[in-house]
Amino acid sequence: MLNWISRAVAGKPLTHTLYIVRGISGSGKSSLGRSLTRYSVAADEYPGLYVDGEYQLTKQTESHRWCEAQVKQWMSQKKCAIAVCNTAVKRKYYQAYIELALSHGYTVQIIACEAVIQASGMTAKNIHGVPDSILERQQQNWENHQSETEAG
Repeated sequence: MLNWISRAVAGKPLTHTLYIVRGISGSGKSSLGRSLTRYSVAADEYPGLYVDGEYQLTKQTESHRWCEAQVKQWMSQKKCAIAVCNTAVKRKYYQAYIELALSHGYTVQIIACEAVIQASGMTAKNIHGVPDSILERQQQNWENHQSETEAG
């Protein structure tokens, strides 16, 4: 599923793109982001978020601030294509990126990853060992993206 948000900022055409790659854990967000641009980041990459393979819940907020700061830095450097790859099951979790992109003159492309199908026909596994109960919660809480014009 792809959605575009495009706007002219101060009468200038938008030439830079922010890809917001979202999906449940293990759906291939990071792999897709890295295939789109070398300027790809995910909150899961925050140093110290995983200690001995265990997710450090106390660092979750900090990891997302770090991720947003990285995107903002790249936008300030006028990088042509940036990807932010987070679960973001609801719009409220990625709205700040939309606003940041538009304020920097970027076009936004929302990409929802549903699953990665390998050549063998099997789906990929999440690399962080996210428990099935959390994957189910992510699926239950999933909101499809609706653009501002669709929302009315």
